[in-house]
Amino acid sequence: MRRIGFLTFLTMFACAGCGRDPIHDAIARLDGPPAESRKAAMELRLTSHDPIPALQEAVLSRRTKARVRAQCLEILGDIARGQNDERVFEFLKTQLRAEDPLVRDAAIKGFVGAHCETAVPDLIALRKGADKKLLKNIDAALESTVQYMVREVEKQWGSPETTMAAYKHAEDLGLDRGLMGYSKGKFLEARGRMDEAAAKFDELGLVRRWWLIGPFPNRQGMAFAHVY
Repeated sequence: MRRIGFLTFLTMFACAGCGRDPIHDAIARLDGPPAESRKAAMELRLTSHDPIPALQEAVLSRRTKARVRAQCLEILGDIARGQNDERVFEFLKTQLRAEDPLVRDAAIKGFVGAHCETAVPDLIALRKGADKKLLKNIDAALESTVQYMVREVEKQWGSPETTMAAYKHAEDLGLDRGLMGYSKGKFLEARGRMDEAAAKFDELGLVRRWWLIGPFPNRQGMAFAHVY
């Protein structure tokens, strides 16, 4: 009897090993060393099976470490962007106010990447009542979203009208400064709206008119010590 019991145990163990779920196994390996974690993330992105339910389950589980939940959200964002999957988009929205900052940042990143053109109004709505940390992350996400949309227009895949609307939102929120403002000026310039581009550059205080003097002799590198 003991012998039969032992053989039965071995058979059960072998069957359990054969039937191991590769998706849950890959999610578990996200918590491993960096090289193993990256490999597992790649497997989840490229699997022929549907990893979305398992990834969502891992994000919602309190037993899952924050950094693993964050990785799951980033993978979900990549999947949604590739498949244009509304399930994932709606799920990422539920995580935008996550308590853990690591998870929250990953949700914002995944959300923006998954549904870029409609992310702007949703992120603006999220700004209401946001704490200082979340507000900073949302504004950074808004800037990244607009820059992404600009690149899509440059590749002739995106909509110039939607991108200009996003710039308008940024301007209304006071985010149309610095790099964002310069980007808008260059975008207008590329669309042939030269007067508007010049006005934006002037608003930013950029120097657009130059006087050039020279040339100056620099024999054997001595000109730096010479007073002209």
